[in-house]
Amino acid sequence: MDISTAIQSRFKSEWTTPSHRLRPLHSLMERALATADEVDAKRAELAKSGAFSDKGLTEATRKFIAGEARLTLKQGRAQLDGAIVATAGKRASIAPPKPDAEDQIAAGIRREMRGHFRTLGQSDLSRLLLKDPDAMAIQAVFETPGFLSGVGKELRDHVERAHIEATDPKKLREVEEQESAVELVETAFNPDFPDGLPI
Repeated sequence: MDISTAIQSRFKSEWTTPSHRLRPLHSLMERALATADEVDAKRAELAKSGAFSDKGLTEATRKFIAGEARLTLKQGRAQLDGAIVATAGKRASIAPPKPDAEDQIAAGIRREMRGHFRTLGQSDLSRLLLKDPDAMAIQAVFETPGFLSGVGKELRDHVERAHIEATDPKKLREVEEQESAVELVETAFNPDFPDGLPI
């Protein structure tokens, strides 16, 4: 299976329907893959002519890329960058809410919680934070960098996902689907051409 087929097979069929919110990303991916196929076909055509050395073949293909192919991919890449920013914004919108910075009493309690977290082993800490956790405990985890609470990145990610899944599972699925789609489109915009030809 070539990379183009592999990417397309991972883009879920329901995401490609005209009314689906991820349809624009599918169109963007198709444009990138079609352009990459055009570059591959042009290189094969030039190679078949027998008129080029290896270096000449590379240069001739570069010239082709520098024309319409580059313009198409440059425009598409700008759209992809916008989608990446929008997706990051959606992820941020479902993150655990930040605590009230003005409430010094609550801030002190969260500080004591983080101190307690650091005394626990990872299994006990996981049970505390993943099995019906206290809302303030969740805030204590995300208020500071992980090294201040003793909560490692893997557990922190699990806690975040569990919290979001409990509060807004539909939104979480939407964000995760969009992140997956964006990742596939990014892959489509970074084809592995022979000789490291730039796109």
